[in-house]
Amino acid sequence: MHILVLSDFFPPQLNAGAENIALEFSRAYLQRGYKVSVITINKLLPKGHVEVVEMQGLTCYQIGFNYHEKYRAYVSLYNALVLRMIKKIIRKQHFDFAHIHNIHGYISYGVIPLLKKYNILAFMTAHDAMSVDYGKFTQGISPYDLNLKPHVNYRISSLKTIRQYRKRYNPIRNGYIRFCFKHLVKIVCVSHELQRLLSANAISNTSVIHNGLSLCNKVSTDQVSNFKQRFGIRDSDRVLMFAGRLSLAKGVNQVELLLNRLISQDPDIKLLVVGQQVVFSEDVRKNVIFTGWLSSGEMNIAYSIADITLVPSVYLDPFPTVVLESMRVGTPVLISVFSGAKEAVVHEGTGYYINPYNIDDFTDRILKILNNKSLHQSMSEASKLHFFKHFLLEQCIERYLSLLPSE
Repeated sequence: MHILVLSDFFPPQLNAGAENIALEFSRAYLQRGYKVSVITINKLLPKGHVEVVEMQGLTCYQIGFNYHEKYRAYVSLYNALVLRMIKKIIRKQHFDFAHIHNIHGYISYGVIPLLKKYNILAFMTAHDAMSVDYGKFTQGISPYDLNLKPHVNYRISSLKTIRQYRKRYNPIRNGYIRFCFKHLVKIVCVSHELQRLLSANAISNTSVIHNGLSLCNKVSTDQVSNFKQRFGIRDSDRVLMFAGRLSLAKGVNQVELLLNRLISQDPDIKLLVVGQQVVFSEDVRKNVIFTGWLSSGEMNIAYSIADITLVPSVYLDPFPTVVLESMRVGTPVLISVFSGAKEAVVHEGTGYYINPYNIDDFTDRILKILNNKSLHQSMSEASKLHFFKHFLLEQCIERYLSLLPSE
């Protein structure tokens, strides 16, 4: 069987959550004996140029395309140039099945009817809210509700969307996406939280399969020592990790407020920021360590060094990969109540749920773990066990393979 994987971006062009999951799945299909090809975008190539790259047994078709993203609500529906290139590829190859990941920016939803036209069955993994919203879903969340079980209005308001996105609003966008989705075998949501959002906005034919990760190599003492030396981390430092494509929606303001309170009590508390550069105020900057983007191996070292991983998203964050990566090495996680990661973290067992708008509770939870070694140890051990029991890639792939047609 020849499986076609479609993703707007794909490693090594971009090493982020959904893109790394697409790579993990592609490798897993390959290991199961399937032939796997990937269609993705390379913004550095000339428009319309297709470059074929062989990587780790995968055949990767990189299509050159770039544009100003203010037109995304239109280009995301039907990207004529890219779809023309994809049409040429699928005419020359025989694909039995397609696994679609993020296509909402460059490949476009128009690829779904195209696959249907050529009798290629397809399912899509919904990694985010882009099939119903124009960005990160925040409009149904109130910053004034500080409860651990806050009310969330999952229904998208056209009026609020127009106010937020103005000229970028496209009145036919969501209707066209729902039309395209009718051609899919299944829409796989990475969390029940995301499924609730899609269901509230007239998208059905969904099921939930949580993402999984493969095992990672054990981190050595020398690797930890070298990493600490490289980034100036002292053995006495107590390290909080904040990783990913960081933004206000990811809780940057909440983390700054948190850090300001923590370092007033303990100046040895440091924030390890991995990934996107973030501007913090002068008050906390001396306690922030920036690493930039790291390789997967370096990420595992960073998680091993961290005492706690922070995921304080102030939007409906479907199922952030950093949660699984952290649990895999045994680092407790504090996750937002607005995140689908509630379905991975065991509250008071492997970490805590926090309402990122409730800075008092957020601070207390952090200090409770940092000041109690036995609690930290029990959460660390429970995190690894919970990951191995529920979130190994093999378990995830088995559920995906059940969606494939029998040969």
